[in-house]
Amino acid sequence: MACNTCSPPQRPSLPNPGVPDRTTCQTPGGNPNTMDKNQMFIRRDMDKSQLKSTTEWLVISVKTVNNPGLEPMTFEVSLELPSETLTVGTFSLFPPNEPGVFTFRVNNQVQKIQDAQNVCLIVKHMPEADAAVSDKVSVTFDEARWQ
Repeated sequence: MACNTCSPPQRPSLPNPGVPDRTTCQTPGGNPNTMDKNQMFIRRDMDKSQLKSTTEWLVISVKTVNNPGLEPMTFEVSLELPSETLTVGTFSLFPPNEPGVFTFRVNNQVQKIQDAQNVCLIVKHMPEADAAVSDKVSVTFDEARWQ
């Protein structure tokens, strides 16, 4: 006879390398600058000491790209504050095997960013729907700075 009031057994949570941990700005178990099939995002602390009330831009630099199959590469950029996540924008590599520098307007969000205790930059690879990411694809990010 089945128990109708019993709780199901609790299973310990398993680490998931593809899901950000909101309790830290660290990229779990991986390189904080390199994204690949097993790590589809990077997370890093943003230094607020360079952020001024006149800051207008967030600049992100892609250092190297390994994409021999020329798969389309699109990324979503957001800033995670303790109270909310601000979506900053998206960018695509073109050609899809070339690094570059990408600039996002943040001037209307500077006060929120300045008031936050800490700020995490999150860059997430957004593969096309139903597209498998190759084992050979990797992207290394360089600096992220306020301008």
